[in-house]
Amino acid sequence: MYECSMSDEDFLIQLEQRSFGKDDIDHLWHLRVAWVYLNAHPWPIALSKVVELLRTERNFGLGEIPYHHTLTVASLRIINVRIRKANYADFCDFINDNGDLVDDLKGVINRYYSQQTLNSASATTTYVPPDLRPIE
Repeated sequence: MYECSMSDEDFLIQLEQRSFGKDDIDHLWHLRVAWVYLNAHPWPIALSKVVELLRTERNFGLGEIPYHHTLTVASLRIINVRIRKANYADFCDFINDNGDLVDDLKGVINRYYSQQTLNSASATTTYVPPDLRPIE
């Protein structure tokens, strides 16, 4: 079970201030980024903030990290759908109920996308809709 040592509000403040270092950034950190922005802003703003942040992760001392736009948008859409379908108290509540996002996010995305679509050049730079089934 995932434990939260920081409130969502404090996480968002530190995120906005770019207070995290490269040792803080892992898969759960990325999931929480999505969580806090999706809960703090309407969809288009949350998406914009996450995209901007991920495209500039080098600001956290990570160097150049490849960015994949379709994976980013699809992940956010999946997380947003799950947030809207339940009433979670905080990120810990959400993540403890959605362990598949922690353990196998790529597997979850593969329910919606073929590898051919995800590996296409256009999927890296633009959003390509799912080709296996809609994200709902």
